[in-house]
Amino acid sequence: EATVLTGYPGTIASTWQQAGRSGRGKARSLSFLIALDNPLDQYFMRHPDSFFAKSFENALINPQNPYILRAHLLCAAWELPLSSGDDRFFGLSFNQEIEELERQGRLRQRHGRWYLSPAIAYPAQEVNIRATSGENFALIDASTDSLLETIEASVALMQVHPGAIYLHQGEAYLVTELDLASRIARAEPTTA
Repeated sequence: EATVLTGYPGTIASTWQQAGRSGRGKARSLSFLIALDNPLDQYFMRHPDSFFAKSFENALINPQNPYILRAHLLCAAWELPLSSGDDRFFGLSFNQEIEELERQGRLRQRHGRWYLSPAIAYPAQEVNIRATSGENFALIDASTDSLLETIEASVALMQVHPGAIYLHQGEAYLVTELDLASRIARAEPTTA
């Protein structure tokens, strides 16, 4: 098995994560990094020891980011109803975000506690731990009209443009269409 990375993914952690998609378990594998024409890619091509000497970056998030906080509040409310004293766990934006979720109909207040709306079955299912933008493209297998994968918007133009060969679970797909407005890419199985 092999992986081919087109351009440095931006972090050491992402590079190793993508390279690790081949050779799971004890199988032998090979990974290629095809450098793009930008300073960082070219630097690592000229100084590979610098890449291999680096440790994974620390993941940094702002827990007061409203998108992150709202997702955490919904997940917490699924576990147990929230109360005003929970601001000690969720910080200064707690009350503001509770009000926003209540306004959206995603939380309901009863007897001084906030409960998850019955319309939301399992909020953790909606939390994407990989994508930062929250915006994704759907890659559809045109031969079966089924979803192959979701692609983060920030890399969709590079990975699923018309004419691209996309590898999914070891199978090659030729991307035939990319609709930016609806965020849908269509691909057909290929032997290319």
